[in-house]
Amino acid sequence: MRLVVPGWGGINWVKWISRMTLISHESDSIYNQQNYVLYDESGAAYGKVRELAVKSLLTSHSDGAVLQAGSHQLCGVAWSAACGIAKVEISCDGGTSWAEAQLLHDLGPRSWRRFVYTWQAQPGRHEILLRATDLHGAMQPPAARFNQKGYLMNAVQRVMLEVQDAG
Repeated sequence: MRLVVPGWGGINWVKWISRMTLISHESDSIYNQQNYVLYDESGAAYGKVRELAVKSLLTSHSDGAVLQAGSHQLCGVAWSAACGIAKVEISCDGGTSWAEAQLLHDLGPRSWRRFVYTWQAQPGRHEILLRATDLHGAMQPPAARFNQKGYLMNAVQRVMLEVQDAG
């Protein structure tokens, strides 16, 4: 059996449960006290891995992909810990301008939300940026707060695409 904790990172989803004891304080296990802890550049702890931060990912195209000029569907997923996604914005010019993607079916506040955006790709190199905003107004930051183990990295995703002339 696995304990699923909605809105929390999968590392908190305990597996191989054979018994359960409820306690009134935080666990003193090595996982809780050392392994899933957020450490800054100097090694000082500043938090623990708990709720997922708002994040979006492009799933339709890989970084460095080469496309032909013309219409392309940019697709992906977005999520937030407990409140759902309000919008996903896409920039096809490195962040100069942003357009809102179409959100697909809402499966609930703790579900991934699929999105799609139709892009009229012109020849050249394009830096595609994605950012999601949740229903509480939290938005993906341009850069995530550093932590030594790389947990909860939710910075705006950047994907480089090369578009070639269709002719």
